[in-house]
Amino acid sequence: MQAGMDETKTSVGVPEHLLTKKNVSAYMLEMQIISLEKQRKELLTVNNRWDQQFRQMKQCYEKKVTELKTILETMQNRVRELEKERHKMQKECQRLEALARDQHLQEMCYH
Repeated sequence: MQAGMDETKTSVGVPEHLLTKKNVSAYMLEMQIISLEKQRKELLTVNNRWDQQFRQMKQCYEKKVTELKTILETMQNRVRELEKERHKMQKECQRLEALARDQHLQEMCYH
C-alpha cells in the first residue's frame, strides 16, 4: 500500500489485507476471550454482591433468633415463677379449707 492512503477496514475493524483464515480465527478467539473475561468479571461482581447480601441476611436472622431465644428464656422463667406461686397458693387454700373445716367441726361439737 502507498503511504498516506487509507486502509480499507472490515466491519470488525481489521484491515482487509490482514484477513486470512488464520488471522480471522485468531481475532475471533481473542474477541471471545475478551467477552468471556468480561462475563467472568460481571459474574464475580454479582457473586460478591450476593455473598454480602447473604451474610447480612444470615447475621440479621441469627440476631433475631438470639433475641427470640432470650425472650423465650425470660418467659419460661416467668412461667416457672408463676407455677411455684400457684403451687404455694394451692397449699395455702388447702390449709385454709382444712382450718375452716376443723373450726366448723369444733363449732358443731360445742353447740
